[in-house]
Amino acid sequence: MTISLNLKFWHRLHIQARMRVMSYAKRKKELVPIEVEVLLAAGLPTIRFFGKPDNAIKESARKIKAAIQNQGYRFPRTQQVLVNLRPHHFTKTCSGLDLAVAVAILHLTGQVRLSYLKKDLFIYGELTLGGEVITPEDLVEASFIHQKEDLLTGESPEELARPTLQVKNLASLAYAKEQKPSQKTLLCQRPPLAPLSFTREQADLMKIVAYGEHSCLFAGSSGSGKTTMAHHIPLLLAEPSTKTFTESLNYWRRLGKDLRWRPSVAPHHTSTAKSLLGQSKLYPIGDLQKAHGGALILDELLEFSKPVLEALREPTEAHSSVLLKENSFRRNFLLLATSNLCFCGGFTPEQPQNCRCSNYRRLQYLERLSGPFLDRFQILHFTHCQNQRLFSLSSLLDDIGLAQDFAKKHRSPQKPNSSLCEEELLPFISKFALENMLPPEPISFRRYLATLQVARSLADFDQSPDIQLNHLGQAASYTLLPFQQLSQRQYP
Repeated sequence: MTISLNLKFWHRLHIQARMRVMSYAKRKKELVPIEVEVLLAAGLPTIRFFGKPDNAIKESARKIKAAIQNQGYRFPRTQQVLVNLRPHHFTKTCSGLDLAVAVAILHLTGQVRLSYLKKDLFIYGELTLGGEVITPEDLVEASFIHQKEDLLTGESPEELARPTLQVKNLASLAYAKEQKPSQKTLLCQRPPLAPLSFTREQADLMKIVAYGEHSCLFAGSSGSGKTTMAHHIPLLLAEPSTKTFTESLNYWRRLGKDLRWRPSVAPHHTSTAKSLLGQSKLYPIGDLQKAHGGALILDELLEFSKPVLEALREPTEAHSSVLLKENSFRRNFLLLATSNLCFCGGFTPEQPQNCRCSNYRRLQYLERLSGPFLDRFQILHFTHCQNQRLFSLSSLLDDIGLAQDFAKKHRSPQKPNSSLCEEELLPFISKFALENMLPPEPISFRRYLATLQVARSLADFDQSPDIQLNHLGQAASYTLLPFQQLSQRQYP
């Protein structure tokens, strides 16, 4: 969207030889505030940049000059324009520095006067050769990150006479002050839910996984609905925070794509480790970055190559950043996976008679799934073919909403239950319940913590402030017993 620059609106400014304004520049993958110092000095009528500008900023000098002249203003004939970008310790790139420099030049030459100039005014906009202002594609980053600063992006300067500036449409050129509004709801909207129905067993599991954001492996026979569940759970997730959704949006925009809801990425089982991890010349943004803020779905998990599964062990361990080649990226996502447990696709530990494979063949197939990678999943569920499908996605979403409201009222959680640590969970569990929950045989700390986290989700669905013994027992049926069954591998 473009509008005329019309900088004749700027008024009532004193002429001075030097001016400082605030703007933005990219540092690695995000916009950061910078100071733009503009000085008129004797010399040829050119614009010179200092402070490690990249080639794109240097080339904008002629564009700024043409924009000023095509709007009916004069460019200094006997003076050069020196633009200093601070701080100096990193190379700067951006597409919205044009407007800040143009406004400063017109102010210094006395052709316009700005009545709302102060230290925390940020000016950011891209100019065309004709002098029109275009909203930079990366403006959304600045608008979300710097929510308490004034942001001027080129709409009618008459608006600056108002004592309080309100947010308009972020997709157009707007002013912003104290941005708190419905930017998230405007940009992030839950897609319509498909008219599908699920069994009680499936519905209960999907609610737990979506509400607590617990990583889950759906394993079982072909046609038991594991893929359908995995691909529809992302639609039931809670609305993301503004910061998280902005990070997700930025990754997708670098790929030339838009995003309207939390991402759901399902790489094919022939994908390579580089395509998943990214940060290479061929795959600068991998599937892990694309899944940030949403879900990564590994369908037919055991068909992925062993090097790929081993490469995913560390990135799926924690919700944090990965540092590769001096570039960090966020990869906080819900890990979902589906898999058959044998070559014929009919085996589950609970119903081994449905499998046509020999015990040796089953063990050979399961050897593809290493124990350390399997332990990354908080929940393992064996799926079965069932007929009674009574629960719709909308009813599941309603139940999740009730659990979310209960948690906000009693605990005000800042993160999903899957990210809670032991110290945050133990105050809600009695010593008796905890001692009677633990099995006699030793378990890994991951299994122990996953049981507490899933039990917290079950307690929220029951509107219970404390985690009861029945919640721990039910959680163990998701987090302990299936893993023990699969690890024994002593099937008839």
